Amino acid sequence: MKFSLARLRRGHLVLATALYWAGLAALTLARPIAIGWRLTHLDASHHGSIDAGFSNTLFHVTMTEAGTVVWSGQAYLATILGWMFGPPALLFAGWWSSRKAAAEAEAAREQPALDRPPDDAALPPPSLSDRLSEAERELARRRASNRAER
Repeated sequence: MKFSLARLRRGHLVLATALYWAGLAALTLARPIAIGWRLTHLDASHHGSIDAGFSNTLFHVTMTEAGTVVWSGQAYLATILGWMFGPPALLFAGWWSSRKAAAEAEAAREQPALDRPPDDAALPPPSLSDRLSEAERELARRRASNRAER
């Protein structure tokens, strides 16, 4: 069976988007979440801090333990939004255009045969000279010359 985006339903798109977001979060946030969990559950003898900020469309996070930076990351808002919504939007656009093309193809198949032009309509009918043999052409020339003489 051939894969086609046109066969997908809205629920499939929602599921694909949710799986994409879960995978994206797992790949990009797994390490910071693990470090943040460890820093927030330290015993009383250790001290850790998490600093996060947003300035000039730049989001940054710094995690420190006992004065040492354990993890630091930053990203622009446009980059974050692009990774979050870009691939799902491209999937939706591909699905939408393939559904439209599939609907047009289905409508063309369902069009009655009388409304549809014949397959050979673009070809001109064969000329008289193509249908006649050489002898028949010679006879036609003679008759035409005899008529011209009268």
